[in-house]
Parts: sequence; C-alpha cells; structure tokens
Amino acid sequence: MVDGGRDRRLEERVAALGFEDLRGYLQARCDAGSSVSRIAAELGAPDWQISGALPRSGVRLAPRRQRLAAQRQRYTQERIAARVTTLGFADVATYLADRVLERAWLLAEVAAELAAHRLTVRRLLDRHGIRRVRRTPAERTTSESGRRVQWVSWQARRAARLAELGFEDLATYQQGLAHRGPGAGKD
Repeated sequence: MVDGGRDRRLEERVAALGFEDLRGYLQARCDAGSSVSRIAAELGAPDWQISGALPRSGVRLAPRRQRLAAQRQRYTQERIAARVTTLGFADVATYLADRVLERAWLLAEVAAELAAHRLTVRRLLDRHGIRRVRRTPAERTTSESGRRVQWVSWQARRAARLAELGFEDLATYQQGLAHRGPGAGKD
C-alpha cells in the first residue's frame, strides 16, 4: 500500500459496507453532501483520519459553497423525513400525496406542517412526481379574495387620478372627453 497501511482499517470497513475501495466510498459520500464528521462516524474513525484519507485517495471535493449547500439540503431532507414519520406516514411521497392530492391542502399549509420553505415543498412535489390537477377550493377562495382587494386598490388609484385631473368620477371625465371632441387637447 502506498499510504503505509494507515488506511487499511478504513478499507476493511468500506468493503463491509459494499464498496470496492476507499476512494469510491469517500467520493460517493462527498458527492452526496456528507460532512467529514458524518463520514468519520459511519466508519468509526476520527475526523482527522478521514481528512487525511481524502487527499491520499485522490477524492475531488466540490467547492466549499456547493458542499455546504449539499449538506444543508441533505439535513433538510432528513429532518422532513423524520417529521413525516412522526406524523404517521411511511415516507415523504405518501405524506405529500395525502396532504396535497387527497386533502387538497395549500402549499403553505404543507410547508407550515413540515416547518420548511414553500420552495422546498415544491421541489419535493416535483421529485416525487406529485402534481395537483386543479386548484383547491382554498386556492380559489384566496384568488378571488385577492382579486377583490386588487379591484378596490385600482378603484382607489383611479379616483385619486381623476381627482388630480379635476373630475368627480369616471362618468364626468368621459363626458368631458366627449365635449372636447376628437383630437382636442393634442398639440
């Protein structure tokens, strides 16, 4: 062995996990977003030994920002899986199908129950191939309510602009335009 046998115990543990060699295992775990501490715990070795084995094995690490993002994503997936299990579901796909398709929950409700961001829930839905065919009654109600609020806002803006121009309402403004004739007011 090139390393003088210092990684022999790691090689044995990796073989017991079903990997051909230490490099393949380390590269797979690093690509999956596992931290050095997590890899060390899986192999029952100290962190410093794994940190030394990475360059000796020729493992290529992604840039730090990318590794940290992968670790955060992995942690979020594990946290959501644990939460789904405590809610009594076998897996995330079953949970999402129940909440989104059967109960017609809003994305925000699912996100709140999972304590996750709405975009994270959307990614999970995409990953598990779950698509809502129609909008839920709650979404339709929210949409209609939003349109009403928007209409009131437009009315207020229109009234303010008409008052700025010196008109009481839209009807008097239109009458003023009719009396001026076509092309009136153009320079």
